[in-house]
Amino acid sequence: MINSHLLYQLSYRGMSAMLLIRKRKSSEG
Repeated sequence: MINSHLLYQLSYRGMSAMLLIRKRKSSEG
């Protein structure tokens, strides 16, 4: 059985990282 809390944390980190990259790319132009 997969730990839902761990999976949620992992997915949340991935989303935040993606948003950070998007912001950086948009700010760079």
